[in-house]
Amino acid sequence: MGRRSWIPEAVIQVVDRVESQLAEAWTLERMAGEARFSAFHFHRMFRAASGETPAVFLERLRLERAALMLLARDEPITELAMDVGFRRPETFARRFRAHFEVSARDYRREQIRLWGELGLDAGEDPLGRPGEIRIARLPESKIEVRRSVGVDEGFCFDPAAAPWCEWNGAGSDAPRVGLLLDWPGITPPGFVRQDWGRRLDGRPVDEGWVRRSIGGGLYAALRFEGPGPVAPTIYQRLFVWAMAGRHRLRPGPIVEIQQDDGVVVHQPVRDTREG
Repeated sequence: MGRRSWIPEAVIQVVDRVESQLAEAWTLERMAGEARFSAFHFHRMFRAASGETPAVFLERLRLERAALMLLARDEPITELAMDVGFRRPETFARRFRAHFEVSARDYRREQIRLWGELGLDAGEDPLGRPGEIRIARLPESKIEVRRSVGVDEGFCFDPAAAPWCEWNGAGSDAPRVGLLLDWPGITPPGFVRQDWGRRLDGRPVDEGWVRRSIGGGLYAALRFEGPGPVAPTIYQRLFVWAMAGRHRLRPGPIVEIQQDDGVVVHQPVRDTREG
């Protein structure tokens, strides 16, 4: 995909359901049923909106979630494969190598080597000041969003950044909230999904926008000075910092909240003492 596309609500609802239950058996017919469309119509609508078929999207999502977990957890590779929906270890090994052009074991080793070249060490943040990354507990709140995938060359945001530059459908004084649904270092840039919108604060959802919840857990937070786009090093620092120590990375959207003249980026984490 070479441009940004907007995702219709019917596709968003199905994708969110699939993503929360990756280990289950998902077929085209089941996805279409969730959206209340025929398989033919859903397949055509999904491909037009996302640039790939439901089957290709599902396998890519499973492989990318496995790649994320390879870097975030210490479980055996076969267990991680089962967690994302691969029933046979040999199938996972073959598909992972075909997608990333390297074995799962070598993928983790290579990523850590690349971080070292950037001056990043797991569990540390040598690029910032001590204490600059803090732990925050975001209360659950309701927002309305539009979802896009990819990037349009005419817009002023990078696929790895919050889309603050283009702000349709909201007043200039509206509090802006962005959600990065894919990890830019793993997902190809043209397929990185973003939700962006504003807090509801009791208002009804505007036409063409989708209601969703954010927060409700622990996050490692780091402030980026300026309205955006957020520098890629912010994501890298949060990710690598959450690779070791008491707080470890967990799956979930990266939440970006505009505050004054900056953006606070929140990486989901878990406290290892809490399991």
